[in-house]
Amino acid sequence: MGGQEKNTFTAEAINPAAADSLYLQKYMFAEDVRGGPESWLAMGNIVMNRLKSGKFGKDIQSVVKKASSAVATNSPEWQKADKLNFTEEESKIFNQIQAIAEGIVGGQAPDNTKGATHFENLEAFPMPWWAKNMDAVTKVGKQTYFKEKAAQVKPNVRSGEGGFGDAFRKARQSGVGEFDWQGSKYNTKVRGE
Repeated sequence: MGGQEKNTFTAEAINPAAADSLYLQKYMFAEDVRGGPESWLAMGNIVMNRLKSGKFGKDIQSVVKKASSAVATNSPEWQKADKLNFTEEESKIFNQIQAIAEGIVGGQAPDNTKGATHFENLEAFPMPWWAKNMDAVTKVGKQTYFKEKAAQVKPNVRSGEGGFGDAFRKARQSGVGEFDWQGSKYNTKVRGE
């Protein structure tokens, strides 16, 4: 190796929870910098609820990239947060958000969105198209929070309350020859009668 200097490299270990918490903190700042602690908590909970669902990504960064219009559009707030380039006032806000982000990532923060996975500022924008199969579950700050509607249990078509059998029995008991069920007409005759 005559004359070449040996380079020594030292790798710094990355703390995944700290990296997740910082990314979440940046997102919360970009989405609602002036919202305050309850709004920041709600923004962070949206990400965690999406992550838990398994439908929006396998880690915080991938979920944020899909959830955040601020990140997707590279908004001025996102640019500041991503580069950690703040005014003195914004730096104070960012530091306040840090404790909330760490609590969310660490599992110590409550979910103030009631399990919501989506949000929209309905004071500034109309009801979004994606909300048609969702329930508005709470409002925090300017944002309304949504989650998927609970699965509708269809009535048993053969028996049970609201089912075909129930409608058939009621029609027979009242002596009616025909009855309507789910938009179609049926007779009350039984084979062999």
